[in-house]
Amino acid sequence: MNNIQEKEKEDKFMNKRIKEKRKEYRDVLKEREVVLDKLSKLNQNEIIKEYKRLIDENNNLYNKENKLYKELKFEEYKSCEHVLVNSLVDCEEGYGGRTIRYKGCIKCGCNEYVKEKKNCYLSPEEKAMLSYLDTIYYGKLDGKDLRINCDDFEETIKKYKILKRTNKDIDEDTLLEMLKSYIKSQKENAPQRVKDKYTVNIWDVP
Repeated sequence: MNNIQEKEKEDKFMNKRIKEKRKEYRDVLKEREVVLDKLSKLNQNEIIKEYKRLIDENNNLYNKENKLYKELKFEEYKSCEHVLVNSLVDCEEGYGGRTIRYKGCIKCGCNEYVKEKKNCYLSPEEKAMLSYLDTIYYGKLDGKDLRINCDDFEETIKKYKILKRTNKDIDEDTLLEMLKSYIKSQKENAPQRVKDKYTVNIWDVP
């Protein structure tokens, strides 16, 4: 078979594929026209109209809800008399590496570490935290510092709320001492981790 015959065969094959694709395309167009016609008729239905109206109303209310929630959390962070723990301690590797302590409030939940998540997805609550931290000096929380590391910041917040709820007659200072004892016991019962020779490990930083 010479080159001319091969070319004719290839052209014939391509023309056949184009015809098949054109037919497939026309069939899809016809099916879609039928669907669009049905949708047009449904749009005249009062129930469908009400459904679409409620969808739009729900979306608007959802946006208002998020906006108000962020404003509410902002005010809570602003008015809170913070009680701080080390929510995360980050130690750079190597001799002489810096130690960065991120503070978190066990009362309102505001956490300085949210500043490191600026380029990530933030929940409405985290957005409120970030907005609040942007308004304070160097974005650093100020308050009573318990000077203790929390391996599980969220769990510590839950424990504080439980202690507060179940010990209503106890003053705040005693309550916080109970919380510190709880955190220390959690650390003592946690599996021991091996220290790196050259790195200050986060669980060793007070």
